[in-house]
Amino acid sequence: MSRARLAGLLALLSIVPARAFSHGEAEWIQKDLAHGWCCGEHDCERAPTGAVVMNGGLYLIPSTNQSFANRGRPEDRVFPSIDLDYWWCKYPDGRVRCLFVPPLTW
Repeated sequence: MSRARLAGLLALLSIVPARAFSHGEAEWIQKDLAHGWCCGEHDCERAPTGAVVMNGGLYLIPSTNQSFANRGRPEDRVFPSIDLDYWWCKYPDGRVRCLFVPPLTW
């Protein structure tokens, strides 16, 4: 193998792990086949405390004027969280694409 090819291969291998773990603590969302489609490279995070409000069976997000109903269908874009926190994935304009809710509210 030529030095140029070896250098290229090493450069590629050094990039792959960085991209694979680019989500940090929200990596669990991207890795799950059931809802990984919600997730771009840097658009998922733990929602701030108080950012999601339950009202009459709806999950409300006052900051974006959005509401999510959980009827157990993928198109509802409401999924179970892995912990007791709310998580979300957002569009570039700040609207929430998918919402992950604590088990106690599921």
